[in-house]
Order: sequence, then C-alpha cells, then structure tokens
Amino acid sequence: MALRRPLYYTDSGNIKEMNDVELGDLHAEAKKFYLNNPPVQLTVVNSGGNLGGISQSMMIASANRSNRRSFANNTSSLGSRSVETTNFDRIEQTLQPAPFPGSNFDLTSLKNQLGTNWPVYYNDSGNFEPFTDSDFLDTFANPVLQELGLTNQDPLYVIGESAGVVSGRYTKVSNTAIYTDKVANVAKYAADASANVGRRQSITIQNWYLWKLKTGRTGQVFTNVTYRDSAYNRPVLGVGFQVDLEKVPGGNYIHSIRARGTGYVVSDNFIVSGDILGGETPENDWAYYVDAIDSFGGVTSLLPNNLKNGVGNYYRQPLTHTDSAQTPAGVHLRSMKKTDLETMINTAMTHQAVTQRGQRVRFAWNSGGQVGTTIIDNRMVGTANTRYNTGPGNNDTYHSQRVPTGGTQQIVATHYLGVKIL
Repeated sequence: MALRRPLYYTDSGNIKEMNDVELGDLHAEAKKFYLNNPPVQLTVVNSGGNLGGISQSMMIASANRSNRRSFANNTSSLGSRSVETTNFDRIEQTLQPAPFPGSNFDLTSLKNQLGTNWPVYYNDSGNFEPFTDSDFLDTFANPVLQELGLTNQDPLYVIGESAGVVSGRYTKVSNTAIYTDKVANVAKYAADASANVGRRQSITIQNWYLWKLKTGRTGQVFTNVTYRDSAYNRPVLGVGFQVDLEKVPGGNYIHSIRARGTGYVVSDNFIVSGDILGGETPENDWAYYVDAIDSFGGVTSLLPNNLKNGVGNYYRQPLTHTDSAQTPAGVHLRSMKKTDLETMINTAMTHQAVTQRGQRVRFAWNSGGQVGTTIIDNRMVGTANTRYNTGPGNNDTYHSQRVPTGGTQQIVATHYLGVKIL
C-alpha cells in the first residue's frame, strides 16, 4: 500500500522508472479524465439545490395602508420598515453510482473487462512486480483527488464574481447567478414618496457564479521557472523578469508573467529547457520573446518564438506484463494502451471520490476549505423609519407607508463554497 514508480519504455527502448515530474504529467492527464466526467458534480438550478441555502438580507418598506377618511386612520395598522431575508439554494451536488457498490476497488474485474493487466514496478529486489489494488489507488487516483481538494491547487469548482475575477483556467457553469447581493435604494424611496412606492426598492451590488476547471487546463504548473537568454537576436540586458508555465497535457505551454522586471526591450528572447519541464530538449523547450513592455522596460506581453518553441510532452505509457510469462526471469512487458489505462484510472477515481473514506470529494456551504471568492451580504444599516403620507388620491383615498431613509451600507454576513476530502 504505497505510491509506486511505474516503468515505461524510453524513446531509445530502455526501461525507466517515472520520476516526480513524469508522474506529475500522468496525474495531470488523470485530472483531465476526471473532469470529462466528474463523479462528484455541481450544477446550477433555479431553486431547491441539495447543497442547501445561503441567506441574503435587505431592508424593505412597510406595506402600504389606505383609507377613505384621513391619514390618521392608517396609523394603527401601519407597520415599520423591516429586514427581508432571501434564501439562495441554487447548487445541486450529484454523485455517480459507485463502480463497486459495497465492495473494494478490484483490478482483477477490470482486467477481465478490458483484457489487460495493470502496471508493473521494480520491487526492492530489482524484479518486476505488478501493482496491487492499493498500489494503483495510491499511485494514480488518490494523489489527484487530494489535489482537487486543496484550495491552493486546482479545486474542481470555485465561486467567482465575473470573468475578470476568475482565472482563465475556469469556465462558468451557468449564466444563472447562484447569489445576488442587493441593498435598499433609499434614494429611490425618497424620490418616489407617492402612493404605494413599493416595498422593495433595491440596488444590485454583486452577482456570484459557479465556475468549473477547464478540461484542457489541467497541466502541471511550474512556478518561477529557470530560463536563459536564448541569444536569438542579442543578449538580454533586463533584470527581474519571472514567469510561470503550465504544461497542457499533450499540447503546448501556457505562460503567465509573475514579475515584469525592468530594462527589457521588445524582441528579447527567453528559453526554458524541456528537461526542466519533464520532457526532452530541444523538442519540449519553451521559447518566447518580449512583445510589449511598460515605461520601465517591464515585460507586459510575450509571444512564442515559433522557430524554437516546442510542445508540452505527452505522459509516458506505463508498462504492463503479459500472462504468457510472469516470472521475474522471463516476464514479458509491453506499454499499456492509452484507453485501457484511462479506463482503469477513471474507475479508480470514481470509486474513491464517491465511496472511499479519506478520499471522498464533497462540497458544502461555509464548511471545508474555501474555493473561490467570498460571497458578501451587504445591508443598509442604521436607516430611519420615515412615514410618507400621500393623497388624497383618486376617490379621496389616503395612503401611508414607512420607508427606510439614511443609513450606511455595511457587510452583515459572508458565505463561501468549501471542498472537503472525507
């Protein structure tokens, strides 16, 4: 019961153990499998979501009272302005059926289904040994689930206000807001001091939405990577530039500027060796040039150097053994089929996320590690209870109402979406 290092064939045909970066590539791909069909899924509904509700409050006016004789006759039944609470229950959490209901994860049943064995590793004696069920879970499934449950990594779902707030790694689940914060529009109450101004005059402060991690944005992120001047056009004289790279599984690199630095000029070139990113050089090198700078010569935009820029390497296919020869002296090895490995990992992650204590992924309001931004409930506090008399109106009807005036906008409550590994 441990994380094992799967074996794979190098391009030269040698057998090699996966290092940490290569395992990271496989975990990034496994996360992509998971996102294609999440076993624990959140969706947005209009109301009645089983995640429960979070409240929003707003000051409102009293009901309008009227009579045919005088304003004084409204007084006994005229209420005060009050706080109205709205419950937002718009998130539904759905679990897929367990692949092995009431049982443990079972590689043998998958072998019978797929017609393939599972990965092998070097044991302490230097012999090839097949993964056990628990080895497979600890190597391929559990690390990814734990990462999805870390708030400082890549949680599957987050709460965000708008596209300008949420990272480009996420996409909006629905255009229906899961929460809307409103406050009383006291200016409108005062301006509309007429017959029956309405109990609810409000200003929308903010909408919050549910966002999901994009399937194609699940690669390893390398923070402040080591680079060199590629000397493509001239030596680079600027200092202080820092860059983060995301290696998209089977694709290219996505960069983000961590620090602009100073003293750079347009067309300065940078290059990161592919072996630092777990691949080969020069095939997997990252090479970009400065496209724009600020007034201090800080880098504000980069574009790929197409003459030198490589692609993010694909994950390595683990080796499995054939049934024809399983002894250490004569074991027959082959690379696993991509579809077989993906099915095994998908099944393992679904089983763990749905049923296995210590690996179950669950979301909840105001519990667990926060994912995304904080939801804020503002309210007009300290408002006066002002009575407006209007009329006589049509048919000599006398109208009265109490509305909120003055006061200050304050935060009265906060909420957050949390993720737990149970």
